[in-house]
Amino acid sequence: MEIQTIYIGGWFQRTTLHLTEIWNFLSEGAFDPYVSGTSTDISAASLRTVVASLGIRDVSRQPGLLECVLITTNAGIVCRVYEDGLVVLEKPVTSLKKDQAEIKDYYENKLSKAFSLLFSKGAPVPKELAAIKSIYPFIVTVEDADERDVGTIFSTLGQTCHSSIGARGTRLYRGHELVVINGAPQRLVCGIVESEIFFREFKSQLHRYLGIHRQLWESIAKIKERSKLSGSETSKYRSDLADYQKTINLIDARIDQMGAYVRTRQKVAAAQKINAYLDRFLEYKFETLLDTHEYVRYLWDMTQNYLNATIAVFDGLQNQATQKAVSTLQLVTLLATMNVILTAVGKKDSVLVVSQTGIAYAILLIVLAFSVQKIITLITKKQSYRLKPERTDAFK
Repeated sequence: MEIQTIYIGGWFQRTTLHLTEIWNFLSEGAFDPYVSGTSTDISAASLRTVVASLGIRDVSRQPGLLECVLITTNAGIVCRVYEDGLVVLEKPVTSLKKDQAEIKDYYENKLSKAFSLLFSKGAPVPKELAAIKSIYPFIVTVEDADERDVGTIFSTLGQTCHSSIGARGTRLYRGHELVVINGAPQRLVCGIVESEIFFREFKSQLHRYLGIHRQLWESIAKIKERSKLSGSETSKYRSDLADYQKTINLIDARIDQMGAYVRTRQKVAAAQKINAYLDRFLEYKFETLLDTHEYVRYLWDMTQNYLNATIAVFDGLQNQATQKAVSTLQLVTLLATMNVILTAVGKKDSVLVVSQTGIAYAILLIVLAFSVQKIITLITKKQSYRLKPERTDAFK
């Protein structure tokens, strides 16, 4: 058996604009001056330090079906960053476990941190996503390996093989965090590895969004389906709903973008003539993945509608409280106006003539109105509002 190369990678939505930013960052140690809103609070020395930590021996832009930035490090790691956001790192294997640790450390603690700095401006990552630990698929390519050899590779890296599939002299073995490709033609290895990483990352993101959808739905339901709610609680829960709305809007925008990337990768696979291998080896075919994407997108539309309905209920409660406060202010204004008018009349027998008695009476009216407003506000906070539960039989 010959163990050839170990790969690791990830994917997140990017474009050719981001690729230019990455190129300027890595080749010149600077932010792209043409991109509006680029960070300026980081010194040039700090940028050079971050780029130097990557240990880059050579960096270049490579044309192709999808353009990429090709990075070669002093440690022998080769990294390709494609314009659609796919990142693939590879290292020739000399000691499997050692090489796995090195390529993982470079990806997580150097390259990813550098890119996080580069893209630190713009729309924030929702906290629900930021808290998720990514599981990267390691891929190992081998030649002339039998079942026992493959089992040794899995055990060496602390993994278990869950399934395998083969065709035309090539066999692919899958575990939770490890894929072993045995006997793939060299002309197809790159395409199979890239597609495997892309499909796994795409599926993983959709799975995360499905999980967040369930969490948010339950959180909204706990608020909306309460039988009663005190006035003092409305502001707190309305603030929580605003946070949920921000998260939903951010993730919804990301989900809407994802479909275009699948279609682009589908065209690339067709041009590379590896469709026959993809149909057999990859866990999700392109059409099935698009169907899954549509399913998750519709779930998020349902979540958005459910949230909007809940917000409408709370806005109605807050409007009631506001109307009561406005009514009180109207009373204060009316009393003050009456005092001014009656004082202006200046009747001798009126208690509202400009005198100490009239001033005292005016102050009494204001204090009375202020007290009424405070009492109404207190009653509003203590008052219980009945929330009509809305039964939802949505399939989740």
